[in-house]
Amino acid sequence: MKALKIIGRIFLTIFFIVLIFCIVLVMTYTLGQPERVGVSRQIITGPWVERGDGDMTFTFDQEGRFTIKKGSTQLAEGYFKLNEDAKKIKLLMIPGHYTKEFEKYVKLKVFAEVSFDNIDFPEPENKEDEIDVENPPTITFLIRANDGSGAQTYKCKCPEATIDLYGSEHDLTKD
Repeated sequence: MKALKIIGRIFLTIFFIVLIFCIVLVMTYTLGQPERVGVSRQIITGPWVERGDGDMTFTFDQEGRFTIKKGSTQLAEGYFKLNEDAKKIKLLMIPGHYTKEFEKYVKLKVFAEVSFDNIDFPEPENKEDEIDVENPPTITFLIRANDGSGAQTYKCKCPEATIDLYGSEHDLTKD
C-alpha cells in the first residue's frame, strides 16, 4: 500500500510538470506577438501570394496568427513564432485545424516549420500605406515534408498592405 502511494505521487508529480511545460509552450505561441522591427515587420505586412499551381497564400498577422490557403481552401491555421536569425517561422496548430494535404508537413500533430529567404521589401518613395504594385515585395518560402518526400518552394509577392506601415501610433519606420 505504501509503495502504491509513492508511485502515485511520482506519477502525479511528472504529470503536473509535463502539464505546466505544455501550458507554457502553448502560451508563448498564443500570447506572443511578433516583433515589429526588421524582417518581422515586413513578413506581417500582408498576405504573401504565389501565383501558380493553386495560388498559395501565406498570411502572418501582427497578433501572432497565421493562415495558409491554396486557392480558396484553407490548408492550415494557428499561431506562429518568427526566428529571424535562423530564417524560420515556427507554426503551432491545434489538431484538426489543418487539412490532410498539409499533414505531411506537421510534426508531433501540432508543429510545422516554414523557412524563408530572399526577402526583398522596397519602401515606397511617398511613404504611404500602400505597396508599389509595379515593384511589390517578394519572398521565398520553403516547407519541408517530415516523411522525407521533399520540400515545396513558393516564390511569393505581397500585393497589398494590411497593417498601417507608416502612420500608426507605433511608428514602425523608426525601428
